[in-house]
Amino acid sequence: METTKTIRKQRLSNIEALRIFSILLVILHHIAIHTEWSTGNSQMFVFLKYFLVLGGKVGVDLFVLISGWLMINSRPKVSSLARTVSETAVFSVVMYLVAVGMKIKNTHFDVLYFIKRIFPVMFNDYWFVTTFVLMYMTLPILIPFLKQLNQLEYKKTLSVSFLIILIWPLLYLKPGMNFSYPVFFLFLFAVGGYIRNFVDRKSVKTSFMKAGLWALIGVFLTLSTRNLVGVQDGVIRSLMNFTGWSNAWQENIFIWFDASPIPFLVAINIFLAVMNLPKFTNKIVNFFGRHVFGAYLFQSAPIFSPWIYNTFIDLNGVQGTFQRLGAALIVALLLMLIGIVLHVLLGSITTIWSKKLENVFLKFLGGLE
Repeated sequence: METTKTIRKQRLSNIEALRIFSILLVILHHIAIHTEWSTGNSQMFVFLKYFLVLGGKVGVDLFVLISGWLMINSRPKVSSLARTVSETAVFSVVMYLVAVGMKIKNTHFDVLYFIKRIFPVMFNDYWFVTTFVLMYMTLPILIPFLKQLNQLEYKKTLSVSFLIILIWPLLYLKPGMNFSYPVFFLFLFAVGGYIRNFVDRKSVKTSFMKAGLWALIGVFLTLSTRNLVGVQDGVIRSLMNFTGWSNAWQENIFIWFDASPIPFLVAINIFLAVMNLPKFTNKIVNFFGRHVFGAYLFQSAPIFSPWIYNTFIDLNGVQGTFQRLGAALIVALLLMLIGIVLHVLLGSITTIWSKKLENVFLKFLGGLE
């Protein structure tokens, strides 16, 4: 029988399966928000669509929690940073050339725009990657700080951070002041690290039930607020203007706002449930987990992303709530498969780009010594 140490060395498939699931949730979220649902919007469909919207934010939280769990007891690697930046740049350039070749949205080659596609992390073409890279660059400071905390100090730090990062913005939302994506990601990373080092085993069934309960609460709050907001001169509308919600997320703040406590609580419980399942390793799961990031980069590419959901795929034409959900799942799996295949095919180019970028990073860091 394989030991836990051996399984971790071979890549823990629980983590890889969770990584795959998180990307699937993100793709379903994009389908839900980018499709122009102009017909067939029954109350049941709207109710279930909000679960897909919520799922995307849960997927983001899961992905960063995984990073915290994996990295809290290790050192950040320049090679990993270079790999992430290179993968993003390769996909950005390739997908732009595809858009030019297919004349998607009448796209024509533009030198200046092409230069920006070479540096997608710098120009925030993929908000998640830019935020993740910014977070990663601070880990040499964050990880030693977290490692010197005992459990009580760590817990107090997370509790105060939870109030500042997840609760304060609900009381008054001011992006750039009391909400920042990099700070939010640092918090998620720290939570993942806390779970790795201090959280005892939890009931899988209870954790899944809590995740479902928080998801229901989030959707219920969204639907309730949505109906109340319909009264233009009502108290709720005035309250939203007072808190700053009307400037951004409005009634969707509970399930769509990245720092909402709802997707965070759903993600935490899903993470605990999966990590308390029997540990296993599976080559197929690990293969897809290693390449699934390509699915995100493929379907989130600028120009290409809006086109694929609004023009190439038209799920609005599918009639019936559950037929739409089934079609959305099939499309999401198909997009995921295409992204994984592209990630494999572009692997050699990414490796070359990554090694060159790693050398640049190392020279820069060496010059600072």
